[in-house]
Amino acid sequence: YLRMLVDDIATSARTISAHSSGLDTQVSGVAGNALVEQEQLQAMAATMEEFSQSVAEVANMASDSLNDANSTRRIVEENNRHMDRLPVLWMRCQHRARPSRNWASPC
Repeated sequence: YLRMLVDDIATSARTISAHSSGLDTQVSGVAGNALVEQEQLQAMAATMEEFSQSVAEVANMASDSLNDANSTRRIVEENNRHMDRLPVLWMRCQHRARPSRNWASPC
């Protein structure tokens, strides 16, 4: 009877060892998958960082473009004010008896 009991214990120990080995393989697989996911997440985070920097650069360029557009608008408005004055200056020049030799004069 003792021999049978020892055989049952040995069989149970082999079964537990086999299940333990299978469990170890599964845990190693899960750990490997976790490392792959971690690498993929790090790559995704790096890509998102690059995208964020690109968006910031585009925003800065848009701001610069807006500033340039506002400067151009001010120049155009200034030129329009000068153009509005041209008829008045032309009329003054037409009413003068002699043209001025002063080159700084508008006539």
